[in-house]
Amino acid sequence: MLAAVFYVFYSGVSANVSVLSWLAVGLICVEGIALMIGKGDCPLHVYAQRTTGKKVLNDTYLPQWVFFSGYKKILTVIFLIGLIFMLINN
Repeated sequence: MLAAVFYVFYSGVSANVSVLSWLAVGLICVEGIALMIGKGDCPLHVYAQRTTGKKVLNDTYLPQWVFFSGYKKILTVIFLIGLIFMLINN
């Protein structure tokens, strides 16, 4: 999803909008809906906690210290800027 966010941003800023750009937008929107359903977490988060017995789980495969609590908000802003530029350039 991180690659999709930056691809949308790149597509918008470079005015290189393609079908792949719109596919990335769709994937991010589906992910956003899933996060809204899960109240900020992946809907499978509770299931994963129950299955593994861990109280804290990462949303990414990277170490926890790489991401801070506001990374979703920053990625949302980057996505929206790219989407606005895509709409302007399309």
